Amino acid sequence: MSSPDRNAERKSLPPGTSGLPLLGETLSFLKNPYAFVSDRVKKHGPIFRTSLLGKDTAVIVGAEAAAAFIDGARVLREGSQPDNIYRLFAGPSLPHLDGAAHRERKALVLAAFSQTALEHYLPAIEARSRRSLASWTAQDEVPLLDALKRISVEAVAEDMMGITDVARIESLLRYYEATGAAFTSLPVAFPGTAYARGLKAVDAILAVFDEIIGEHRARPSSDGLSRVLAFTTPEGTKITDDQAKRELHHLIIAGRVVYAHLGGMVVHLAAHPEIRKRAAEEVARVAPSGALTLPILGQLSYLTQVLLEVKRTSPVVPGMFAIAKEDIELYGHVIPKGWKIMFGLYQSHQLEDAYPEPGRFDPERFGPERREDARSEHAFCPHGPGAPRTSHHCAGTDYATELVMVFTTLLLRDHTWELPEQNLDFDWSNLTPDPRGGLRVRIRNVHSAGTRGVK
Repeated sequence: MSSPDRNAERKSLPPGTSGLPLLGETLSFLKNPYAFVSDRVKKHGPIFRTSLLGKDTAVIVGAEAAAAFIDGARVLREGSQPDNIYRLFAGPSLPHLDGAAHRERKALVLAAFSQTALEHYLPAIEARSRRSLASWTAQDEVPLLDALKRISVEAVAEDMMGITDVARIESLLRYYEATGAAFTSLPVAFPGTAYARGLKAVDAILAVFDEIIGEHRARPSSDGLSRVLAFTTPEGTKITDDQAKRELHHLIIAGRVVYAHLGGMVVHLAAHPEIRKRAAEEVARVAPSGALTLPILGQLSYLTQVLLEVKRTSPVVPGMFAIAKEDIELYGHVIPKGWKIMFGLYQSHQLEDAYPEPGRFDPERFGPERREDARSEHAFCPHGPGAPRTSHHCAGTDYATELVMVFTTLLLRDHTWELPEQNLDFDWSNLTPDPRGGLRVRIRNVHSAGTRGVK
């Protein structure tokens, strides 16, 4: 009987190269995973082969690729992530589960993101946004990137775990900064390396979550963790403490990168005055004052289009991993059984055939007349392809959207801002690339004195 690889060779492996022995193309990938995918897609098309950490890997992009990537009959998520990444995720959580185990865990985690829960979180989200904006207006200039990272972690810490203690939040911020740096470092756990510091931070994070889960078991509240701990599936399953702490870790890893969308709104609205003016006029018409509600946010259709375009253009994570359970035919090539698969999340939204002039920031792509995102089922998947409640699509999508919409609504309604001259080019070596200049911003309240010179 022929091996899968020999069969695949007759059917044509994806174009590409395996790189160096053992290492493959790992070093190039870690240096800049976004350019790694982008450059090879330009050269080879929407599918190419490589070798990462000694594993044959097919990288795929586009809507057709997304459909194959979420087909549980053809791909496996368990064991698919490179070991260094898996260890930073602290073991099995939603991204690493399949089939019934995934559906069961997803149902448990989604208890934190029901409509009732989202409505409950909104006043705290608005209050945090108001406090942050007020503190920034009191400063001449704000290094906004660090501030937005803090907001993202604070939001998940408070809304999901009820954490308001400053010392605990400061600790989590330090731990997740170390963890984030470890994702794109060389996976060598020698003492003093970035990867070793990341692993040490993960251990500390899990210890904190052990304490928090114990506190919630003793004194339940209405935060996200309490909702998850109290939820029982129709089959009678409840989440264990060990599962809960890994899902909390996963939620902060996923939730922390919301800062990229918050920053993207600030940057793009500043860079496009006509878009900013139209969004501000909509806010003035729909939500001129008073507390925000989910129905009010739902009426901000143009601002939603702006956010969707920010999500399309923001490099948040380079991709997602799986393993081929069988030979998979895609784009005229075959991915052999057992190969790793990486779905290029960011690059899938930069394809010319899906989004004409993909480098141009254009919220009208998502307007009712064009709906470029609706050209195919998986044309738009910034939070992962597939159905939100059953697939590996991010469980916190609606929560993340709520965070950004509330923040931007208050920013447009009550503030004006400008970006001093700085380098806004991305540092692509980070897992979530940051503007090199730190995103320095001058923000003023339009209802207060001292707004002169800030537009």
